[in-house]
Amino acid sequence: MLLARPEVEISVDDLPAKKEDTSIQGFEPRMNQSSSNTEISVYNAISNDANVDRARHHLARALTYISVDQPSYGSRWQPQVDAIRRDIPALTESTTCLRYAQYHITFDGRPPFPSDSMLIQFREWAVENEFPHLIPVLRQMSENPLSGPESLGEFHGRIVSRVLYYHARNVLAGITYANKPKRILEIGGGYGEIARLWVPIRLLQ
Repeated sequence: MLLARPEVEISVDDLPAKKEDTSIQGFEPRMNQSSSNTEISVYNAISNDANVDRARHHLARALTYISVDQPSYGSRWQPQVDAIRRDIPALTESTTCLRYAQYHITFDGRPPFPSDSMLIQFREWAVENEFPHLIPVLRQMSENPLSGPESLGEFHGRIVSRVLYYHARNVLAGITYANKPKRILEIGGGYGEIARLWVPIRLLQ
């Protein structure tokens, strides 16, 4: 992300377990799909989801701007890029895309919702302490109900997750320090969670 995550103490128990689960409904990884075929496969994949079709169109257009002189993604990110390009044809619905970004790529973290509500309360307090002038805004934020169900839980009458507070901090920092930007570039998990939280707030201002 462009902005750092909040300084919240996180234990090992908070971290999601590394797993190779591919049981997300509607998603089957294509292990033999070559990333070099992405330009063709984004059009060939069948989708009845207008949002996914729009995203495929944007991707196909973006691929035409890639230069042969583009720097390497490096050993950390190249495997992620290869995996995403390999699996794109299998992602035909918005919910499947969301779950894929949350669980199959390491940009996002989706630990289960804790049984101890104080672990959520500590996160809320941490963000409130940093942005006391935006407490009402924070308390209006809630998770995407289509996110992985095991990561979601109810807290003070709204659906939240542990990772919501990382996203909320980025939004509140943007409101605090960027005044009223005309354009926002999100560099993150790639599924628009920061934008989803930001847009309703900007519409209210």
